[in-house]
Amino acid sequence: MKKVTPWKKGKGWDYSQLNKTERMDAKTSIEAGVAWLFRKAAKFNQRTVESGDVLEYVVKSGDYLWNIAIKLGTTVDVIKKYNTLKGTNISIDQILKYKKAKQEWYISGWKGWNTAIKDYNGGGNPTYLKDVTKHYKGMKKSREIIKKYVK
Repeated sequence: MKKVTPWKKGKGWDYSQLNKTERMDAKTSIEAGVAWLFRKAAKFNQRTVESGDVLEYVVKSGDYLWNIAIKLGTTVDVIKKYNTLKGTNISIDQILKYKKAKQEWYISGWKGWNTAIKDYNGGGNPTYLKDVTKHYKGMKKSREIIKKYVK
């Protein structure tokens, strides 16, 4: 069972009630903070990923694009694309072409570190980046990893 760290009004979280195995060591805490900082620095977007061959489906009574897409494991946009549909009107016995498809999130870019730190830190500690850089020597390696993914 997950233990909830109690809040002491006006004093913050009371970690003294956690036993040693429930506490995070300093290294893990810093690594988790850096990981969350990277999450805050990332700009996310969605894309459609298609797979497989073009397939066909015969429209039945009661079908509409949304339930067809769910049933076939594709998206409404993919069905519209392969059938040059502008709206959502379809007819019984109409043959629809489609590919299997799904929506996925991806990192489309990066915010500046100052913006990410402000988001991460909620505007609290103004020396946060300096402190993280000072206490976590792996920061340089992490920046090299980011450069691989920034286009």
